Amino acid sequence: MRAISEGCGRRAGWVVVALAVTMAVGSPDLIRAGDEPVARPFKGSAQGYITGQIPPNGLFLEMAGQATHLGQFTREEYAYLGADGSVVGTIVFTAADGDELWVVIDGAFTSATDVAGRYIIAGGTGRFQAATGEAAFQAYTPDFHYAEVTFEGTIRY
Repeated sequence: MRAISEGCGRRAGWVVVALAVTMAVGSPDLIRAGDEPVARPFKGSAQGYITGQIPPNGLFLEMAGQATHLGQFTREEYAYLGADGSVVGTIVFTAADGDELWVVIDGAFTSATDVAGRYIIAGGTGRFQAATGEAAFQAYTPDFHYAEVTFEGTIRY
């Protein structure tokens, strides 16, 4: 009797191994599904102020707002203005839970008071550590003191 149960146990072990190998080879997406970043809509807005100048052509902005995947957030932005009307820089969004989202700015003035362009998502901390994506943005400053921005795109994390 003992020999029969030992034989069955070994056979059952091999069946489990065979099933695991079949699933891994035949369905690798099932095993990796939790590791792949998921594309999600990313939309928000913020208001704030230009609180500093960085000679010769840089600005420091502090803003607060609301966005999907961030909740209520604050952000610090370094923007550099080109002679050709270009605007480049970086933003650190700090989400409601303290996680940071890092963004590169690539835009340009479309009028004396409006800037349009894209945010390129370049990682962060916490759940945003390996985040990627892009969002179109529109910014407005009536007086180069107050500023507001809206953005919409996709984030993957």
